[in-house]
Amino acid sequence: MSDADRAPRASLDLLGVPPFVRTGSTWFRYGQLGLVGFVIDGYAPTVRLVARDLHIPVSLASLHATAFGLGFIVASFVAPRLTARVGRITTGWLGAVGLCLGVGLYLLSPVFAGTLAGIGIAGFSGTLVQSSAYAHLSASHGANSPRAMSEGSAVAQATGMFAPVAVGVASTTVLGWRGGLALDIVLVALLGSAAWALARRRSGGATRGTDAAPVRSMRTQRAGRLPTRFWGVWASVVVVLGIEFCMSVWAPVDLARRPGIADAVATASPAFMLGGMLIGRVAMGRLTQRWPVDVLMVTSIAVSLIGFGLFWAVPIDWVSVVSLAVAGLGIAGQFPLSLARLVAASDGRHDVASAWGTLALGIAIAGAPALLGVLGAAVGVTTGLLLVPLLCLVSGTLVALTPTSAGRTTNASGHGAAATG
Repeated sequence: MSDADRAPRASLDLLGVPPFVRTGSTWFRYGQLGLVGFVIDGYAPTVRLVARDLHIPVSLASLHATAFGLGFIVASFVAPRLTARVGRITTGWLGAVGLCLGVGLYLLSPVFAGTLAGIGIAGFSGTLVQSSAYAHLSASHGANSPRAMSEGSAVAQATGMFAPVAVGVASTTVLGWRGGLALDIVLVALLGSAAWALARRRSGGATRGTDAAPVRSMRTQRAGRLPTRFWGVWASVVVVLGIEFCMSVWAPVDLARRPGIADAVATASPAFMLGGMLIGRVAMGRLTQRWPVDVLMVTSIAVSLIGFGLFWAVPIDWVSVVSLAVAGLGIAGQFPLSLARLVAASDGRHDVASAWGTLALGIAIAGAPALLGVLGAAVGVTTGLLLVPLLCLVSGTLVALTPTSAGRTTNASGHGAAATG
């Protein structure tokens, strides 16, 4: 047998998933997700700087997070309708342009209402980008869609980790902190230029044809009711995102208030969690080709629960940061895996499922940290953080009650449930 004949066989995994091929369109979608990740993680550390520059209380400035989350929620209803009308490519580009406009308004407006509107527009537009990107990755990669979505999430995580660094470095230069967040506008322009050049060079090529394939009409996508199981899976998406945002927002706050914990450790602690998430998302891409997505989901929830338990119970510097990394490792795969499960439960309605996934993200951004904040005010942050293991138990139960075939093949051709439509 020749090497050429042997290679495809070697690339099949335990689930019989076919080889994973990244096309130019795949890389483009990864880049789009990176743009959104940059804004999601980059604007958060600038809120207090906006409060300082506008001379408003930080508590009032925190409404930027609510506006950002509401932008996600509103766009989740618009995205599938817009995609059905103009296609995924145009929807993604409209979102990218809107993202630039929103970030620009946030950075340049001299009044609170303007910055609030700007970050809301950025959240709305980022959702259009994210929804079209995940829908494309799901539709074009079939049984390999969990891996594609995990890798796309890893790219978003990597750019998200870089964003606060860019803001911090820019703040020490003549550009000021605004120059760091404005880098996202430059990245949009660079990605657009690269896509234009690729389209000219490969006009009529396979990559363009795949990405520009007609999206099923909204009437077809919405024909009939979504399966009952879909709503259970969607509820699990909301819950796992709640775990992520509760930990990322409130764990550093709890750490900073512990006696004997060095300020430097508390300040740097989010980096350990984000680092664990990046490693987890990179690894999850390959794991989805060897293990069922539902099994990986339960395992991820268990790992995050172990990490939280160590963080909550052992108030020692090095244990705290290591446990946050472990929690991040578990949290890493939960959103992309949940999204793959959501698509698998949607009867092939990729754009509708992706939009509902971004709605879950908006609800989690706007609601979960706020809920934990209310609990923290009532019973203290440390006790309030016990909401996290409760959410872990709820999400694990929902996964057990709503099994899916995400990432599995269902016939000899190797196309799984996620490949329909």
